[in-house]
Amino acid sequence: MQNEYDIKTIMEEIEQDLIVRMKRTLWSHKEDEKAKGFDWPQWQALKIKQFEEYKNANKEMFNEKTKGLNRYIYKHIKDQFKEGASKTNKEAIKAGFIKKEDSQLGGSFFGLNHRKLDALIKSTKNDMKDVKYATLRMANDQYRQIIYKAQVFANTGAGTVKQAIDMASKDFLARGFNCIEYSNGSRHNIADYCDMAIRTANKRANLMGEGEMRKKLGNSLVYVSKHGGACDKCTPWEGRVYIDDVWSGGTEKDGKYPLLSTAISGGLFHPRCHHGVSTYYEGINDEPEEVIKAKHNHNKEDKYTQYLQQRQKQYERLAIGSLLPENVLKYQNKAKELQNQIESSKIEKGQLEKKLGKEHTDKIIETISRTPDNIKKVWNNFINNVNINDINYKGTAHYSWTNNGIYIDLDEISKNRLDEFVGKEGKEIYKKAYGTLYHETGHHISAIFSRKNQKNIDVSEWFESKKYFKEQFAKNGSKIKVGQTLDEMIRQEGWEYIDNTLKEMRALAKEKGSMATSINATQVYQKISKDLQSMSILEQQDISDMFDGITNGKIWGYTQHSYSTKNYWKKHRVGSEAFAEMFDATINNPESLKRIKEYFPKSYEIFEEIIIDMGG
Repeated sequence: MQNEYDIKTIMEEIEQDLIVRMKRTLWSHKEDEKAKGFDWPQWQALKIKQFEEYKNANKEMFNEKTKGLNRYIYKHIKDQFKEGASKTNKEAIKAGFIKKEDSQLGGSFFGLNHRKLDALIKSTKNDMKDVKYATLRMANDQYRQIIYKAQVFANTGAGTVKQAIDMASKDFLARGFNCIEYSNGSRHNIADYCDMAIRTANKRANLMGEGEMRKKLGNSLVYVSKHGGACDKCTPWEGRVYIDDVWSGGTEKDGKYPLLSTAISGGLFHPRCHHGVSTYYEGINDEPEEVIKAKHNHNKEDKYTQYLQQRQKQYERLAIGSLLPENVLKYQNKAKELQNQIESSKIEKGQLEKKLGKEHTDKIIETISRTPDNIKKVWNNFINNVNINDINYKGTAHYSWTNNGIYIDLDEISKNRLDEFVGKEGKEIYKKAYGTLYHETGHHISAIFSRKNQKNIDVSEWFESKKYFKEQFAKNGSKIKVGQTLDEMIRQEGWEYIDNTLKEMRALAKEKGSMATSINATQVYQKISKDLQSMSILEQQDISDMFDGITNGKIWGYTQHSYSTKNYWKKHRVGSEAFAEMFDATINNPESLKRIKEYFPKSYEIFEEIIIDMGG
């Protein structure tokens, strides 16, 4: 075991193993049977006979999985004590309270027998032992209850034996091993309780180490950190100086400040509390300084995320413990759905909120949360390095490689924009809200990825597909196969579509008695352009731009860079635009994405290869 989070994982594994063993012991038949007419007394007698074997196997499994737990508790709590003492000693040197050569850290300090620390270690070990006995006792009790409840459900509507057992075990599986009961009557799952108990013990050991060092230094004043999002229990006590009478040996005589014990009895340092303390040197610190910031690391999930995680574990237990295949599938799907919601709740914001404001950012994050997992991974990997240089830019929105940033008119791109003419359905949307931002973010992410790989060209020009290949000559003159780039595949698929359209038009002309050669390239370009223009603007806007780039303005439906910027395609690669358009369409425009996959299927597959590589 390397850290405290392994303990939670181990307890979750123990819980799952116990459920699997229970399921296997309760059901050993090959086929399901009708509940009516089933010999329940004989089945119950057999299951009671198997109980001793089940009980002993559970105990053996629990001991095997936790055999290193006591050693871990001892070492980690000792390490946390040392870390707290070392931190306080360094603070004293930094504040000028003591000189470096007068450091209070020495073998004698750590060699002392700290009774409180030893008591904490013993108490934590006993807590873990209590969890073990409570868990095994609950496994035994639930096994016996399910045996007898199954017959009750069989007599009140269950159609088969499996169904009766599933009904009898459903409540237990939904709750899990919630065998830890607090004084207020609330019950807690073993994995959550062990996670909380170890974290709390480590925090107390750290605070104890800090306090012992303050005793050595003769200063019992501490400052409690302050941060946004603090809970109601902590808010009244944060951001203040206290006399530490709990760990540092302080008393009311040490100054004008309140006692830390008062804050702790009022709720400060509750289980999973994010607050910490730093030593306060009166006369050296001009005013209280926050040296322990709000921690946004392993425990940054908000209450909603924790709620989702608890529900996900509930459905995972139901899936593991159920017998009927349809129940297993139902619970697995529900657990997967909750996992998607959990992932969605962890979308990174980068500098969006700072640049765009909370309202715009919340809408953007909501959209990203609905995207495929591979897009979310890329977003989270890169968004912290995406720069928005100007949100009031009145020219054409763009990403600048030179200035490494995005230029947009936020007011303009934050709403659905309509085309300039009235179409069949009236004015049509030609760009969805924030679509331009997603497009330019695609360009920016592409540039970041290229620079990360020491490339000075767009990813569409250097990333080689592992699925689609081309032949080229090696330096020695031999032919070799290399992966195609997105830029190459876009052009290949575009010209193949044009060539196939030419063949179809000539075949049709021949059927009508005309000369096949009477069909020329211009007519083909016009035909494809009309096909594009017959689609809705949202459908054809991206493939229109791709065809525009491939043919340098000869084919287009509605959107075309060559119309607004002369010689655009002489300076830009169609693959670069295609990547940004595919990125935007995947996030925000399913109508366009459907057409991209229809007209440029292989190109989109290469785009997906790039996205997977970017996501790591």
